[in-house]
Order: sequence, then structure tokens, then C-alpha cells
Amino acid sequence: MQVKVEFTLKAVQRKGLTPRYELNVILKDINANQRTFGKNYSNIELIPAKPLDMGDYQLICNERGLGDLMQNTKGFRIKDANAEAGIGTYAETGDKYYFVKVELCKDLYRTCYLSESQVRNLKYVDLGFEFSEAEINPTVE
Repeated sequence: MQVKVEFTLKAVQRKGLTPRYELNVILKDINANQRTFGKNYSNIELIPAKPLDMGDYQLICNERGLGDLMQNTKGFRIKDANAEAGIGTYAETGDKYYFVKVELCKDLYRTCYLSESQVRNLKYVDLGFEFSEAEINPTVE
């Protein structure tokens, strides 16, 4: 199912180490108060299965016209990003998993998987959509 999500992106500089690029995908609870930034604990937040590297970070910033924000230590938020949300099935065991595959920029995607607690919590939040069985299982990028 095609949905819209938000994500935050931030480069974290660490002394003596290579920078880390943090991606945080946000599934908003539409019934919750969203005015207080950073305290929206009713939202579901996901991290990608595969982390971003410097090239991914640069490409996302430049293709979205945000190149001047690359040096911003606070990061930035992208709203209304295209994503696919669904339920997949492991071929080996038949167990189900919930995923959100986000389009970060043209032809660059990251897939996030919901934890067991997040899946169980879905009945308490209204995301504006429901996860449904995926026709084709996503590939992990």
C-alpha cells in the first residue's frame, strides 16, 4: 500500500571517527497532538535495516535541493515522502513481518521493519492506513 511518511535525516560528527548518518522514519498517529516537536511519543519511529553512507546522505540532500543544509548539526525533516507499507512473509518459516519502504530520493530507498512491540502497538494508534499483505516481498537495500 502506498502511503506518505515523514523522515528526519542528520549527520552526526564524532571526534576521531567517521560521521554517522541517522535516518528516522516517522509514522504519525493522526489523533495525537503533533505540535510539540520531539515529544510526540504516540508516533511510531523506525530506523532502516541498512544504514546510510555519506554518498546516500549527499545524494538525498542534493536531489531534494537541501545541499546547504548538509552541514546543519540539527538535521532536517522531510514531509510527505512516498513509501510502501505492508506485511511480508518469510519464505523459510512463514512468519509475518511488517515493513515500510521509504523513497528517500529518486531511486534511493530504505526499508524499515517494525519490532514486535511496534506491531502490537498498532491497535492503539491511528496512522490513517492499515498494513496489508504485500503482493511482492520487498528486497532489502
